[in-house]
Amino acid sequence: MAASDPAPAAPRRTPLWIKLTLVVSLALNLLVVGVIGGAILSRGGPDAAAREARINPFLAALPREDRRAVFTQMRREGGGLRRSHSELRQRFATLLAALR
Repeated sequence: MAASDPAPAAPRRTPLWIKLTLVVSLALNLLVVGVIGGAILSRGGPDAAAREARINPFLAALPREDRRAVFTQMRREGGGLRRSHSELRQRFATLLAALR
């Protein structure tokens, strides 16, 4: 009876283009996850690029030592600057309310 059993079919191979598509898809997914993770874990947060774009031309004009001094001072006074910013927002809102 063993002689009448058909031979098992050879397993089908996955086409190369499918394998390549899966590798490219995985690479793109990892790239997206890396970009999002980097943005979340960066020190500046989502608004850092906008802040840097506003300040950067002025800092670029300074010599390297002066730029470092500015950044050191900004890090030292970071909390005070945030408080000052929220105070300025409140004053601006009051001004807008008075003008309306």
